[in-house]
Amino acid sequence: MNWIDTVANGGGIMLASSNANFANTSFGIMENSKSAIASDTYYQQEMQKGIKAWLWALAHTNVTNGLTSTTEMRAVTPWWQTTLNCVAGGFGILTALFAFLSIRNKKKA
Repeated sequence: MNWIDTVANGGGIMLASSNANFANTSFGIMENSKSAIASDTYYQQEMQKGIKAWLWALAHTNVTNGLTSTTEMRAVTPWWQTTLNCVAGGFGILTALFAFLSIRNKKKA
């Protein structure tokens, strides 16, 4: 699907992305098509609708609840994430140990 059809059919997330994979399509890179975009009023209207819908959805999510200029953001690591990291680390150590023992046994044989 080209970028005009994508935006016209609700794929507005590509408008908010700096990822070149969204913009680089069969019709070319959006950056290189500014003149085509400037002359296409249908696309401009659909782009405005898409941006408005995306911003409305963003404004009505929990992302903005209680957000002020004095809000302080802090990273929080839940207990279960720490537990999963420890389990993954334990399995990594066991894998390295078994690989070492396997190599040692092959050298003895």
